[in-house]
Amino acid sequence: MLHEFNLLVGCPRNREKAARSEVQYFVGDLIDDDALRVSMTRISGILTCQTGLDPFDVVHKLREYAIENAYQFRFAIRFTPLELCVSSDIESIVKAAEKLLPKIGEEETFRVT
Repeated sequence: MLHEFNLLVGCPRNREKAARSEVQYFVGDLIDDDALRVSMTRISGILTCQTGLDPFDVVHKLREYAIENAYQFRFAIRFTPLELCVSSDIESIVKAAEKLLPKIGEEETFRVT
């Protein structure tokens, strides 16, 4: 079953618990997201998050904070916002791409990760 999340966080392997605490502090406390849920995955070095805020805005705010406080980010080192999570079958991917089509400009590209 596919879990709902809209933000991926990368961290050093075996440092997921420390990264989880940082994400809770940065997103939950500093950005004030009361709906934040952070989950560890079976993949070492990857956390999934469900934020109640726009994940792109969250990453933008974290970037602004990191410019002033770069050394605060010790374990949660990469934040990737996600538009949608779908199954890996081609039909689901095509439906998701069609749903996002209005957001993609004529000269823009996109990727499926």
